[in-house]
Amino acid sequence: MNNSDPQLQPAAVSIMDAAVYLGVSSDTVRRLVRSGLLPHARIGNSIRVRRIDLDAYLEAQTSRQWQPVDGRGRRTKPSSSTPACR
Repeated sequence: MNNSDPQLQPAAVSIMDAAVYLGVSSDTVRRLVRSGLLPHARIGNSIRVRRIDLDAYLEAQTSRQWQPVDGRGRRTKPSSSTPACR
């Protein structure tokens, strides 16, 4: 393969590059890969994530409605019958 083309972009990126692309930490990307939420390929000892899978993940996470989240980024459940803490 001729790597002299400056326009050529890799189809798959490293965990670190995927983290930069998503704007999260590399630990978050590893967690997404381990949980199966983010498809990946293992090439030797390295993990690669396709750019189209990163875009698909972002699209799946995109919401048109605001939903409250707790301090860990998880969606909160409606608390209509939750007793008050004393």
